[in-house]
Order: sequence, then C-alpha cells, then structure tokens
Amino acid sequence: MKDRSLLVGIMADSHGRSEPIGAALEAFRSLGCERVYHLGDVCDSMIPQTANACVDLLAQANVFVVKGNNDHAVVVNQWGMNTGLVREDVLQYLKDLPKSLEWRGADFAHSLPFTKEMGLSAMVGPMTDAQTLRYFSLKKNGLFFRGHSHDPAAAYLANGRVHSQSLEPGRTLPLEDRLPCVVTCGALTRGYATLWNPDACTITCLSIG
Repeated sequence: MKDRSLLVGIMADSHGRSEPIGAALEAFRSLGCERVYHLGDVCDSMIPQTANACVDLLAQANVFVVKGNNDHAVVVNQWGMNTGLVREDVLQYLKDLPKSLEWRGADFAHSLPFTKEMGLSAMVGPMTDAQTLRYFSLKKNGLFFRGHSHDPAAAYLANGRVHSQSLEPGRTLPLEDRLPCVVTCGALTRGYATLWNPDACTITCLSIG
C-alpha cells in the first residue's frame, strides 16, 4: 500500500464571511487534508455580528487559528458591552487565540512572525523586504505562512535579493530550493486558499468558491 502524503489546508482573511470558510473546509476535506489552519481576521470589526457563525465553523472543524487584527478589535469593542452582537463564548474564543503557531518547523501568524518581540503590532505590520530578510536571517531553512496581504505570493532569495512570486490558482510551487520562504496565502474574501504538502515540500494555490 502506497503511503499518502500529509496535506495541510491553510486559509486566511475571511473577514466575517462564513460561506467561504465553509467552502474552504469542504475543499480541504475533499483533498484529504489532515490539518487546517486559519491565519487570522476570522471576523471583521465592521460586522461583528457575523463572528458567531465563523467561529462555530472553525471550532467544530478543530481548525488551528491565529489571531488577526480584526479578531482583536472585535474583542476590544465588544467585551463587556452586552451588545448581544457576539456571544460570550465566541469573544472568549477570539480573546484566547494565539498570535502565532509553529508546526514541523513552519511558522504561522497573521502578518509578521515576530510576535514575541512586537506583540499586537505584529498583526498589522507589513512584510517588507527588510522584515523578510530579518526572518531569513533567523530561520535559515524557515517557512512562514501568513495572511493579512490578500494576494497569494511566495517570497524567497534569488541572486541574493528577495524575490516575490505571485501564485495562481492550480499552480504548485516546489519549495525545497526556495527555503527560507515566506508564503502569503491569499484572502478567502478573494477566493484564495493554500494547500501545503510538507513531505513533498510544495504549496499549491487553491481557488475557493
């Protein structure tokens, strides 16, 4: 019997829309993903009432979630206000979300990986070339998955400089010769998600919806 590679589904930036979360979860299930990550901005501070449905889907599917700036804002704006817009258990879920995660040598965060040093500001800071080089200097073979920027891309070193490559749905990118690498997964609100095969060291941009 041939061994099947472990597959990991990664989504980000649903911004309070439960439909694309459900569509992504279904796509990941059909592909046989054994782990799923959501890289933050599950909800949207402008429409906090939709957080309940979004969080319910993620919690029921045992998705690994990191906190985004909108998730933090919903907690700050709604905690103890008794508006009835967001359930208390949902606010507690959002409040307890980690700012970053690590698994099999890969890092996961909403925007920047330096959450211990930068705290909440790491959720909104841009992943500039300077920040990318900083990560590369710390993780020589690092792989960082992030959200926040809504277009899917992979950044890696080429000829001593940071090269950013746009990712198109359906395309698989080998990473073994591109490590260290920063992968921006793309926003669910734009119909993007990412499939990671850690055994084959590849990523595939997915079209959702």
